[in-house]
Amino acid sequence: MNRLGFRPVEVEGSSFLRWMACIDDQALADAVRDFEASEGFDVQGGYGGVPIRIAKDSIDASNKDFARMNPVFRPTQGEQVILLECVCGVEGCWPLLARLTVDDARVVWSDFCQPHRPDRDYTGFGPFSFDLADYARAIRSVLRDASHHGRVGR
Repeated sequence: MNRLGFRPVEVEGSSFLRWMACIDDQALADAVRDFEASEGFDVQGGYGGVPIRIAKDSIDASNKDFARMNPVFRPTQGEQVILLECVCGVEGCWPLLARLTVDDARVVWSDFCQPHRPDRDYTGFGPFSFDLADYARAIRSVLRDASHHGRVGR
């Protein structure tokens, strides 16, 4: 199983913090950049973190419901969520999407894609599998950290 964590990242010219997902202590943006470089993809700009939209009432939900509510990663279509956004901070500019699947024991990120480059094949990237309780704990932790920083995403 993989481990999920987060670290704050500044958006240049903004007073808002973004939060970078880290898998097994590596920033997701770095892992994606390394994968894209190994595949020979042209790298436009870069990936930044995601804004945290505090949903305090969701913190007490069961782990499974909490993971499905997904208070950190914004949903797109179906089971896809935005895991990373562009370093510029503009929503939708350069997102990395993945399918988020939740069962009784784990959360899985799979089927990664870059919607602005639909011909790119991310089959070799992931999937990443997290213990459900550990995943919920990491999400609750970043929600608490974001509310303490007082600079919640927009």
